[in-house]
Amino acid sequence: MKPSSASTASSPRELEFPDNATARTLFGDLNRNLQTVELATGVTIHTRGQQLQISGQDHAVELAATLFEQLYQL
Repeated sequence: MKPSSASTASSPRELEFPDNATARTLFGDLNRNLQTVELATGVTIHTRGQQLQISGQDHAVELAATLFEQLYQL
């Protein structure tokens, strides 16, 4: 029996990056860095200004969120 997608999907995780210039660099030209993370982790990322909404499986969402938080701090 397969687990239902509801048991493996998490609530979307929202991140906000106050520094607009750093957020643009983090997201990449035409959001290419976001697309790379989506492909590597299997998450879906939506942007609104300096905010990210990451959705997908729990472990993948946490991995992507941690990656963005750590890169933003550099």
